[in-house]
This record gives sequence, C-alpha cells and structure tokens, in this order.
Amino acid sequence: MTAHPDETLRVIANRMAAHDVTRVVVVPRDEPGRVEGILGLRHLLEARRVDLHEEQHAERVLTPFRRTPRGPRPAGELLPDDGRLVP
Repeated sequence: MTAHPDETLRVIANRMAAHDVTRVVVVPRDEPGRVEGILGLRHLLEARRVDLHEEQHAERVLTPFRRTPRGPRPAGELLPDDGRLVP
C-alpha cells in the first residue's frame, strides 16, 4: 500500500485501518517508483500526541485570566469570572 506526501494523516490513517495494514510506503505522485519514506502506526500516534499537546497548550493560553471581583460594581456590569450580571 502507498501514500503520497500531499495526503493528510487522517486520510492515510483511515486507509490503513480500512485495509488492516500498519505501514505504508510514501511515494511522490509524479515519481511512483521513488520511495520517500515509510509511515507506520508509531508515526501516526506520535503526530497525534503532538497535536493533543498543542491543543492543550492553546486551551491554557486562551483561558481568560480569572480574578475575584473587589468592591461594589455598577448595576448591569458583567463579572469577569462567571459572566453573570450584577443586580
């Protein structure tokens, strides 16, 4: 079974699962006789691990800074930590 460098890992992983194979040979579309590499399950798992790490890091960075409100607030102002309106 072969894969091409321009295919996504999701497409390749789905093809591998459908054909019950654990490795594919990566060949360029314009030179099918030239092998660029071999992609195995270990590579797919490593790519997913990196992707999960990046997602978790992005969630930490995008989580708004939470602080405890101090002092009285004007009526109708949104509280920063839970989005409720102050009565």
